[in-house]
Amino acid sequence: MEYLTAIPFIAAGAAVGALYFLLLYGTVRIYTSGAGTALAAPLFVARTLAAVLFFWLVAHEGAVALLLALVGFLVARSVAQYLAKRA
Repeated sequence: MEYLTAIPFIAAGAAVGALYFLLLYGTVRIYTSGAGTALAAPLFVARTLAAVLFFWLVAHEGAVALLLALVGFLVARSVAQYLAKRA
């Protein structure tokens, strides 16, 4: 795989990771506000399905593409952790 074809997989992984951790943040906010699980459950299902579907689709492109998407996802995780510590 050439470098230029690797960039979209990393970027897509980072985008899905950002969406995943944004939905996780929303879920935590709902739980801590005392609103209950009825409001948090759809966010849980949405983030889980988005991640599973994304990685399933990328897996069809091969192991290298899957690894690159995972790297992007982990970069988004690191950014989310950094922002959470700053808050």
